Amino acid sequence: MPAHITSNTGLDALTHCVEAYVSNIEDNYADVLAKGGLEIVFDNLEEAVNNPTNIKARQNMHDASFMGGLAFNNAWLGIVHSLSHQVGALYGIPHGAANAIFLPNVIRYNQTETTRYPNLAKIVGKETAEELAQEIEKLRASVNNNGSLKAFGISREDWDKNLDYITKNALEDPCTGFNPRKPSFQDLKDLYNACYEGVVYQN
Repeated sequence: MPAHITSNTGLDALTHCVEAYVSNIEDNYADVLAKGGLEIVFDNLEEAVNNPTNIKARQNMHDASFMGGLAFNNAWLGIVHSLSHQVGALYGIPHGAANAIFLPNVIRYNQTETTRYPNLAKIVGKETAEELAQEIEKLRASVNNNGSLKAFGISREDWDKNLDYITKNALEDPCTGFNPRKPSFQDLKDLYNACYEGVVYQN
């Protein structure tokens, strides 16, 4: 796969692992697969993007993607996907790229309702949910992915015109019901606006 597709799909796999691990469905199989998949992504994605002939790194990313898929098949996903589905449909933003923009701020939003993020942070040598969010932002940048929705050329006028529409659809997305924190319409709207600008979401 070309570098940008390797990057996008790898970040999608990472999102699957994180969301499956913190979903409101408790599942031992999902937990093990999600934690293992996350570790593999952090260890291999940058190499797979930058050195596409490294077949071992690419195979490892294939495995991580499959592990993330098995994990969320057992435990579902959360509002990263609810938010991402809408901007993919309306603006054509690649799914993995959108997930990578939303994931750090959704971690910041969800951390008030789940204590599970530090378990994932420890896998990448950190301690807190905020540090996990920052490590994901660093990984996103290292594989040349955008940190904001407006970087895809969406004007503020177009964004504001469609914001209530996509927020309503995100709230009604099936994935929203499995998020560890139950969001309001305004919560999702605030997350959308933070991610449009590429700024840190404030709880």
